[in-house]
Amino acid sequence: MTEVDEPPLSASRRERNKAATRDAIAQAAFDLLKEVGHDAVTVGMIAERAGVSRRTFFNYFSSFDEALNTQVTRALDIAIEELDKHMLDTSIVDATILALQSFANHTFLEPLAYLYSQCDSVPSMVANRSAAWEAASNDLDHRLRARLVEADPFAVSVFAHTVVGACKAAFLAWYETVGSEPTPADTELLKTKLTEAMEYVKNGFPTIASAPSAPSASPMKGH
Repeated sequence: MTEVDEPPLSASRRERNKAATRDAIAQAAFDLLKEVGHDAVTVGMIAERAGVSRRTFFNYFSSFDEALNTQVTRALDIAIEELDKHMLDTSIVDATILALQSFANHTFLEPLAYLYSQCDSVPSMVANRSAAWEAASNDLDHRLRARLVEADPFAVSVFAHTVVGACKAAFLAWYETVGSEPTPADTELLKTKLTEAMEYVKNGFPTIASAPSAPSASPMKGH
């Protein structure tokens, strides 16, 4: 019987398969983080859970922490997809705020909340969290400039960094009130904080503008 060669995969199918493998590795990394804790997870464990080899793992990620950061990349991609939808019929400012408010109700918010809550106990995750915020600012800046070719690039950059900074402030304020194991109620609180942050971006800071300023302390003698 003559052996029939399998037809080569199309480029689009190869890309889908690669994306599926990347997602499987990232999900395995996140699941193991929740199950056994950061310090107990090895690349071998992640590869076995995802059904791939160690070599395949390193074809996609340089480390466990990088695999975890995929959750952040996914979140930004979702926010940009929502942005593109809203830009069809509203201003860029309103579209960005609506996109992030939509993102606050997305299922990816829960894993992001969990990752954020675990960072302070793992130095490498703290460093990655800081890098992720900076990358998010730069990525949003780049994507908005590509969509707003006639706008002032500096204004776009200020806006992009303000939006991401507002999200960062929301996560920080949220984390100060929750424990290391966020509950569904905690995730709902994070949604509220993100929505409030976007309202500040949209409407300014009326509570600050109207608040009386406290008198400055008098300098001590001899200083």
